[in-house]
Amino acid sequence: MELLREVIKRYLSKDLTDYALNIDGPWGGGKTYFIKNKLNDLFGESGNYILMYNSLNGLNKPEDLISMLESSIFPYGTPNNFNNEPLKSNLLKFIEAKKAKILLCLDDLERIDDKCSVSSVLGYINTYFIEHNNIKTIIISNEGKIKEEEIFSEIKEKVIGRTIRFNADNLSIFKSIISNYPELQEFYLKNNELIDGVFTAYDSVNFRSIRFLFEILEEVFSYLAYGENSLDVEDNTLNDILLGIFVFCFIAGIEYRKGTFRTTTDSVNILDPFRSHFYKIDETNPNPVNELRKNNVIINNLYRYYNSLSEFIIDGHFSKDKLINEIKEKYYIKGIEDSSFGIIESYENYELPEIINSFSTVINAIEEGGYNPLRYPYMYLVVKELLDKEYINFEGSLKNSFLKGLEVAYHKTTLDVVDELRFNRHFEDSVEPIYVQLVNLLKEKRRLTIDQRNSSQIDEYINALKKNDYSLISKSVAYFSSSSNFFQYLSRNERQKEFILLSNRSLNSFIVTLNQMYLKISNANEFYSSEAIFMEEFKAKLTVELENSKEVDKLKRDQIENILLTIDKVITHVRNDQI
Repeated sequence: MELLREVIKRYLSKDLTDYALNIDGPWGGGKTYFIKNKLNDLFGESGNYILMYNSLNGLNKPEDLISMLESSIFPYGTPNNFNNEPLKSNLLKFIEAKKAKILLCLDDLERIDDKCSVSSVLGYINTYFIEHNNIKTIIISNEGKIKEEEIFSEIKEKVIGRTIRFNADNLSIFKSIISNYPELQEFYLKNNELIDGVFTAYDSVNFRSIRFLFEILEEVFSYLAYGENSLDVEDNTLNDILLGIFVFCFIAGIEYRKGTFRTTTDSVNILDPFRSHFYKIDETNPNPVNELRKNNVIINNLYRYYNSLSEFIIDGHFSKDKLINEIKEKYYIKGIEDSSFGIIESYENYELPEIINSFSTVINAIEEGGYNPLRYPYMYLVVKELLDKEYINFEGSLKNSFLKGLEVAYHKTTLDVVDELRFNRHFEDSVEPIYVQLVNLLKEKRRLTIDQRNSSQIDEYINALKKNDYSLISKSVAYFSSSSNFFQYLSRNERQKEFILLSNRSLNSFIVTLNQMYLKISNANEFYSSEAIFMEEFKAKLTVELENSKEVDKLKRDQIENILLTIDKVITHVRNDQI
């Protein structure tokens, strides 16, 4: 970093230059941040330079560069005081009129449009700025991503006087970025040694990912520090909780941005220590979170898995109630409701008046949905035992209190219902009628939740097909690949009618989906054989719809016929017959 500052300072101090500097480094490594935020002192020392910065991303004609630089998206001024006003004259006249000296910074050389060659862009920059007008110019690039690598190597000798490899002082940039987030900055100052140890666990970090992560953490920390939440803990305990959340979000955010996982199912398998032991990303790459925990004492001691925060990172939904419940479970934080039930649960160790008082608190909390709904069946057995032994008198209906309370609790709490084994481990083999009724109610609630979630996901998939949004299509494919019920939901609610209205491109995208989800999987019968009956149902409905649709043109009819043939292949494949 100091070498880079020294080279730039020397470059700015020269009266006339006919060459540019090139700063080379990986994407997200902090190059642009450094230029915009870490050169203030040099600009004054070297003769009152001002920075004019622009990205070359998307440039498709060299001659468009001047108009791009003159537009309102072109900031100039001191690095911390960019002015985005459009230029009132052409660029060169503007520069001539300025008493201050100009440093022109052109970023993202590797991101110019494919129609535009690197050689033509550099030649244009050299002609109009560097050679004839002696304008100090810095070009920022990631040379490893420049497609015309050989041509670039040749021409940069004529245009670029020196290339400096950007080796960021990661910790310094990290501290600078965190200073923009008040809640995190205060937290960092209190725990800087621990947090520095977490940050340095990664050899290289994309700083765009850090900003993405800090946006999430700032919202979470603001809620936990100042929001009206049900955490009632000492400051030291809250700090421990925030440390655990910081560590989890730091790792989960970086791994998500790297593409290590994309769905909540994969996040559990990879990020949850109790599950990740049984999960491998592939045969050659071990679980990255396990590796970090193994190699970093700080992370190993502070790490906790949060399903609610994983969901926040993946899809942007922040379930505050779910986070609070997870925190309470992980840090054994008990409110008066939990403490009171603890007395009820271990009644042999308490005096009867204390038990009676606690029962009043517990039954009120039950009716108001104050407990995790998965606890209700067990709690019913505990309370019923006290009533059967006539330690407590209760004039109301225990059955109604629990059933109605369970309804309220389920709607108040966002449950992780995807994993059936985790869900069922909360229940015992009791045959007590009300207990069984409570368990069955929870199972039905779980079924409806999953059903609604899957139906919503199918809606998203069809909308993605309509828009030809390949990113959303891929997200839906990833979701249903692990659930084995794609056609079960696709065959519902006359969705085949929507297929008749899809564009031909969208119909082709559906065929790509079928290939990706089924035909490319050699052992698809092990996972998807149960879907065959729904595939046949969807095919039959689509066939009828096609026959009844008289206005479908010949080309679209052929496209849909192709889909029907592809579905036949998929059915044969998942039933493990010969295609």
